[in-house]
Amino acid sequence: EGHFEGKVTVRARDEIGALANAFNVMTDRLKATVEGLRRSEENYRGIYENALEGMWRVSRDGRVLSANPAMARVLGYATPEELMASVTDIGRQLYVRPQERDALLLAYGRGTAIEGRECEFYRKDGQRIWVLTSGRPVHDDSGQFLFAEGFVTDITRRKRAEEELRRSAAYVTAAQPLSRTGSFGWHVSSGTIYWSDETFRIFQCDRASVPTVELILERTHPQDRAFVQHVIDQARQKRTDFDCEHRLLLPDGSVRYLHVVADALEKTESGELEFVGAVMDVTERKRAEEALHQTQAELAHVSRVTTLGELVASIAHETNQPLAAIVADANASLNRLMASTPDLEEVRDALGAIVADAHRAGDVIHRIRQLARKTDPCRAPLDLNDVIRGVVPLILAEARHHQVSLRVELAAALPHVLGDRVQLQQVIINLVINGVEALAPVTDRPRELVIRSRAHTDDEVLVAVEDAGVGIDVTKAARLFDAFFTTKPGGMGMGLSISRSIIERHGGRLWATPNPTHGTTFHFTLPGMNTTSSALS
Repeated sequence: EGHFEGKVTVRARDEIGALANAFNVMTDRLKATVEGLRRSEENYRGIYENALEGMWRVSRDGRVLSANPAMARVLGYATPEELMASVTDIGRQLYVRPQERDALLLAYGRGTAIEGRECEFYRKDGQRIWVLTSGRPVHDDSGQFLFAEGFVTDITRRKRAEEELRRSAAYVTAAQPLSRTGSFGWHVSSGTIYWSDETFRIFQCDRASVPTVELILERTHPQDRAFVQHVIDQARQKRTDFDCEHRLLLPDGSVRYLHVVADALEKTESGELEFVGAVMDVTERKRAEEALHQTQAELAHVSRVTTLGELVASIAHETNQPLAAIVADANASLNRLMASTPDLEEVRDALGAIVADAHRAGDVIHRIRQLARKTDPCRAPLDLNDVIRGVVPLILAEARHHQVSLRVELAAALPHVLGDRVQLQQVIINLVINGVEALAPVTDRPRELVIRSRAHTDDEVLVAVEDAGVGIDVTKAARLFDAFFTTKPGGMGMGLSISRSIIERHGGRLWATPNPTHGTTFHFTLPGMNTTSSALS
């Protein structure tokens, strides 16, 4: 009956006693074996009942013979007993594709175990889930297949994540040619570089080519190779992100513009460095920018010529003065030379005055020609004070014509800026003319206009044009720099708009503020040489 507590009493040392003693030893061993089996069964039952993976046994005809609680939870049943009572044919009730169950039966029939097979199941509520199943067949002594037992794990979240990743990758792959953006990875220590299909297309490389730094430099425009090599070296040494633009010179002779951005990723465990980034073909954007700059330059030229037209009377007066002085001095010299004893010292002085007045008139004409000439923008180191001084002779007569007092206050030792002299002079002339026109209606106070320069920040220079005029209507201030917006009868509304675009292309900012008492001050800032140079490079 399975009770091993009783023992046979050994009364003698004869054969009966020896037999009784052997019986007692065997009883102890059986007791220990049974106890071990009991503990093993308890351990197995504990593992079976508390396992996180589903475990079950399924008969050949599809009945669930046994299942653990995890298996019931996977399939949406409250208990294993409910699962076993409800599911009588797993091929028909659980498998979304019953042919997968048939394939498993064939494998089990051949004695083949199944490992890591992905299938789609129906839960009790009809919801479809993905499972990973592994199992082995169990046969009787005659080799007849009895049942299969195995593990089932719910992998629905993983499958959905994989599908989402696959879909995202498909979207990225499809979107890259549309946006002309390729992706890349660069494992620095091994030198291995990974390119997307679009990156191969951008570099005009065959898919079988092996991307390398050498190949990238080979495709880089010769004038940009040193710059690209420097960016690569800096990123590798400093282990930092990088962002740059450069050109490619491709085998077909075409030139493409690239914008490259990359993030540096350093592995915590090994310290290995890897860059992950994007390569954008911005050629069309660059060409559009160049076309826009050309259009803006032409528009600025038209504006300059128009401005000179507005100043023509003042400029004529400015040139007539030295020309009249030249005529007067020339006549005086002739009269002195016709005297019986010519005073050559006086003649020499008069001729010197003629030369000075001729230079003065020539200087005005030279400045006018500079503003009127249609040339491509040319940036060079400039002293803004010198730029302002060059404008004053052109606008001084206009200011006097309108009875405006012009004052110039220039700070000393300002940093140079990198800019186009003609364009910056155009901005200053536009701002001064605006100030002069704002002062025209003023009759109750002095008509004063001041041009100032000073350091703005550690690396910026500021120019301000301040008038004591009628000021800006606050309802129109927001549109002040809009193209074609004007408050002047017959005005084009382009002066301030063009001025702002010129300043912004120089890396600066142009804005207006009302004065505490009367009028308006227009300010613009430009980066000092160090800032501008780094931005341009």
